[in-house]
Amino acid sequence: MVRDGSVTSFRIVSVDHYMHKPEPRFDSCYSEFRGSDVRQVPVVRLFGSTADGTHSCVHIHGVFPYLYVPYDGATGDSLAVDRLMYQIAGSLDKAINVSLGNANSAATHVFRIALVKGIPIYGYHRKEHQFFKIFLYNPYFIRKASNLLMNGVIMSRVFQTYETHVPYILQFFIDYNLYGMSLMNVPTAAVQERGDGEGQLARMSTSEYEVDILAVDILNRATMEEEKRSPYANPGIASIWNDEQARRRLLEMDQPEALSLSQSGKVEIVTESDRFYRSLLAAKIASESRPNRSDPDDSKRMKPPVSFLPSEAAEDEPLLDASCVQDHKNFTQQLSFDQSNTTYNFDLSQVDEERIISMSQNPDATFADEDHE
Repeated sequence: MVRDGSVTSFRIVSVDHYMHKPEPRFDSCYSEFRGSDVRQVPVVRLFGSTADGTHSCVHIHGVFPYLYVPYDGATGDSLAVDRLMYQIAGSLDKAINVSLGNANSAATHVFRIALVKGIPIYGYHRKEHQFFKIFLYNPYFIRKASNLLMNGVIMSRVFQTYETHVPYILQFFIDYNLYGMSLMNVPTAAVQERGDGEGQLARMSTSEYEVDILAVDILNRATMEEEKRSPYANPGIASIWNDEQARRRLLEMDQPEALSLSQSGKVEIVTESDRFYRSLLAAKIASESRPNRSDPDDSKRMKPPVSFLPSEAAEDEPLLDASCVQDHKNFTQQLSFDQSNTTYNFDLSQVDEERIISMSQNPDATFADEDHE
């Protein structure tokens, strides 16, 4: 481990995750949003090779996988917003259980849903728009949840999902500004070592140094602006070069020459393959722009409405930024209604069970293509 005053640093060598019963000192044991106990949470596990040769294993708590769906309503009626969030959560739970062959199961897969704001990646937008950020417990269900939302089997609507193509570990790296072979910096006071002592968590690895931390304590996000001015696009590469420079200084060797990263002056070479795919794209665009001359009866068939374009967020609306990293351990979310009250005039789980079963049995469906990293 690298210690610099009150900061402890770990070099990122290998990262995976596992599901585990929540630990009260680090994990959320109760979901305020769902009004129920949490049974299992994801824990990111980092193995590092440190500067002083100490092999370390770091258990990182509070990293829940998530996806976004557009919210096309108004935020003035908080009760309506909360009802819709809870309805989506209940319907998604039911749909996942049906797809797993456990239609009667009461298992919950959605940890909570938050209303956030951000710039949509599709199209051009000058203002921020509103999204529901859906946090799940198990990263393996992100792809399944996305397929269910996009196929119109939930609430008879087609939800355009966002960021479901990003694997769980990569999503964690992006959110906390981490790179392979670079250093993860954490306040020393936030690091709790595992061992055989009283009050310590049992060790799970053979690493010499094994610790637990909360993800919100990672300090790397604070260096994002500084890294933008670095000559290296990947700070992990910069870290490797710094180590090489230190090694050369120790051995009294000449420092490596700085490489020019400029590509100016080079002539673009257009290949035959490039010309082929450009013409193919042009033909595709032209065909899509022609009027549709298909069967007129097709327009009469009922299709689930597409929830694609989110509503613009008001400038004075106190919504969290979509990229905001939240402290799930100490976060309290109170809905505008009591979830235990079943007298509301809406179905908590609107799903098309027959279609879900059909999708599960279809070999061409992508339910089996989960994000196993």
